[in-house]
Amino acid sequence: MILRRRMILAGLASAILQPALVRAQAGPSVPRIAIAVWGSQASESHRVAGLIAGLAELGWKDGVTMQVNIGWGESNSARYRSVVAELVAKKPSVLLVSRDAEALIALPLTGSLPILFASGFDPVGIGLVTSLANPGGMVTGVSIQNREFSPKRLSLLTEAVPRLARVGALYRPMDENAVHWLKITTEQGKGRGVQVVPVPIDRREDLVPAFAALAKQKTGAILNIPDRLFFEMRKDLADLSLKHGLAAIGGVQEFADSGALLSYAPDVISAWRRLATFVDRILKGAVPAKMPVEQLNVFELVVNLRTAKALKIQIPASLLLQATRVIE
Repeated sequence: MILRRRMILAGLASAILQPALVRAQAGPSVPRIAIAVWGSQASESHRVAGLIAGLAELGWKDGVTMQVNIGWGESNSARYRSVVAELVAKKPSVLLVSRDAEALIALPLTGSLPILFASGFDPVGIGLVTSLANPGGMVTGVSIQNREFSPKRLSLLTEAVPRLARVGALYRPMDENAVHWLKITTEQGKGRGVQVVPVPIDRREDLVPAFAALAKQKTGAILNIPDRLFFEMRKDLADLSLKHGLAAIGGVQEFADSGALLSYAPDVISAWRRLATFVDRILKGAVPAKMPVEQLNVFELVVNLRTAKALKIQIPASLLLQATRVIE
């Protein structure tokens, strides 16, 4: 049985999240909340449902005290910009996006419209905010960056596979942040006697030859430096890992749901719920410049025992005790 909060939110998501940009018409004085999601409704609606649930707890009901307009970018840059432009044209009070990278895309299209992001990985580094404490502009949100994130996933892999000697690390070579975390993970691997093998991936077509090469090199596991590309390809990654007998750990919960052995990830649904308080404050007159970026340090470990059985891996009790969710 799979126990997860997104199942609890499933009914809410199906009731409130429609593919159209505009749902039921509300009264003329009701504020509009615009949500531009990079991915698809199928892959990310459970996250947005967390936001709607959080708003409901604060007294904001879609179609009654607010009107929610949602656009799905379908993981396409051109479509995403079009979605943002269409949403902005409806004159919302605030625009919400999935990640700080999407906020950077949306910013030139929004003028003075407040923008909130649910997953900030490096909002200061990419020039989106002046600092976490003082954003200084029209953008703020929730940061889920953590210095121990990538190294912790390597640690969990070695706990699940005690004799692990080689780990393939998938990363986007043009992403400076990914290169930074790859270096940290590689250094940690040396300390554990594990060779971390860099695997540059730029597109889906790179996956099959990359996994074939890893298998020939007797690699025992893979991890990926978090990136939107890998999120979109998570089922491919899980399937190829299983095909080649590799233990895989992902940086979002959906990796384990797609068949990876493990996932260790920030609780993104909680980040979306937390954004509800930001929306509430903005609708009551607050401005992003004076709303510090909040740092969320809640992480979840998911263990897929079905995959462990297929890979003939005996997950130690110590690891199961750390798990926040187990897929059986």
